[in-house]
Amino acid sequence: MATSSEIMSAAEARIAELQATERATAQQIDAIRRKALDQGSLSDADRATRDDLRATQQATLEAIEEVSLVNMQALDDADEVKNIRERISQVIADLEHTRAKILRIGEIADKVGSVVTGLKDLADKLPQLTAGASG
Repeated sequence: MATSSEIMSAAEARIAELQATERATAQQIDAIRRKALDQGSLSDADRATRDDLRATQQATLEAIEEVSLVNMQALDDADEVKNIRERISQVIADLEHTRAKILRIGEIADKVGSVVTGLKDLADKLPQLTAGASG
């Protein structure tokens, strides 16, 4: 399995190639547009070429989008991402376990608090011992 950096490098290279194609196509479309401005109109051949170039440009942009989506899927499948997901799952499990412990401790603390309150109440109900009392 490729690493995420290898996947990104390959995708960036493909996208750069496609972007270069798109820029070249856009320049050809602009040249036809400038020709039309200079001559006042386009010939049927120029229109057909322009339409073909626009279709090529659109297909190239769609290919860039597709490469990006495939790249994202490849990154999702990369070992590094799987390892990160596994680590995150473990952290979540550990936190849930710790949370459960804290909740149990909280319940115990509440019970201890009740015992302390009960003992205080009991102590308040006992007769006070005085320093001069004899036993």
